[in-house]
Amino acid sequence: MTKSRSKRQIALTVRAADCLAEVFLVNSRFERIAAGVGSVDAAVTPGLYKARFRVGQVQTDSLIEVGADAEHMVFEGPPVQFDTPVPLPQTMTWRQEHEQAARKESHTIHCRLGSGSQLFLFFRGLAEAASRPWLGVSVHDLDGTLLAGPEQGICDERSAFFALNLEVDPGCYSLRVEEEPGEVYEIFVSTLSGWQTQVFALAEQSWLPGVGAFRAALPVASVLTAAIGTGFDPSVVSVRQSELLRLGLLHGRNILAKAGLDSVLAEQPLNPMTAVFAAHVLLRQEDAALTAELVKHVDRCVVAAMPDLVAALPVSGGLPVFVLPPMLRSSWQRIMEAAGKEKAAISPGSVVEQLKDGVLNTPLWLLRRR
Repeated sequence: MTKSRSKRQIALTVRAADCLAEVFLVNSRFERIAAGVGSVDAAVTPGLYKARFRVGQVQTDSLIEVGADAEHMVFEGPPVQFDTPVPLPQTMTWRQEHEQAARKESHTIHCRLGSGSQLFLFFRGLAEAASRPWLGVSVHDLDGTLLAGPEQGICDERSAFFALNLEVDPGCYSLRVEEEPGEVYEIFVSTLSGWQTQVFALAEQSWLPGVGAFRAALPVASVLTAAIGTGFDPSVVSVRQSELLRLGLLHGRNILAKAGLDSVLAEQPLNPMTAVFAAHVLLRQEDAALTAELVKHVDRCVVAAMPDLVAALPVSGGLPVFVLPPMLRSSWQRIMEAAGKEKAAISPGSVVEQLKDGVLNTPLWLLRRR
């Protein structure tokens, strides 16, 4: 006997708008029948299905009706509107005036402190109480010397943003925010020769108990890199890819399959921060094959200049010695574990050695309480 038209199998492909978004397919009995990253394929019978698309902790659902006369149905999912400090179109936190300001100010040098690399800060507020996102912000070298503060940048209370682009020597810098008098927190930011490191943060109510002030939220800040002269350009593929990888790392999601890695590696030269996030996502996934593929495409000079890549990728050439602090807390944990097993060395007297006190247990950045 032949199967009835209502019971025959139909090929269904569900694609996410972003190749790094998670995809789940559920039938009318609320049973998950397929899951993947970027897209899923399933053989289904005619009927109603639900596709769920997830980025970080945000998800969007779509209903799919599979007709009895279909042969191969392809469903294109909508972009997931996630939260991000980056003024990125097709996100819940995008504001046109912020995007325009970030584009413009990232091409302007506000203060020259060195040469070869740039450090661009763009902090913004989305609520009336957060109209001064520059409060308490300062940039220091690793010796603690103050390099720049809000007075060197652009402070716009009407549009609620702060922009500061520093020309600096390649290296590592401390970005600090004073939550309240005497409560100072810092993250570390690497800059590379020929690249602009971009730090984005939203001004949010202090995460300290009993403190009502609005300050730039360093624990969930976003860090991107762009070739000098490019500035902030959200139309560049690596910008959205870096954000998706950062959110995956922040929320512990396994979002890097081969198709996604191929998409990341398609852009050459490989964006340094995209490489950092990809390396640490793959480290979480314990995917040695994809990690080896990533290693082939990362410039060795970039690896040597970024402790986060040295910590995450297999390196040759002897025992790695860490002098400069990493940006990610996962890098810090790996460095400490490797040093404990004598598989890495920490330079005596370095900032890395001094960091043993004051490091907070945060899910993303290496956050230190001064």
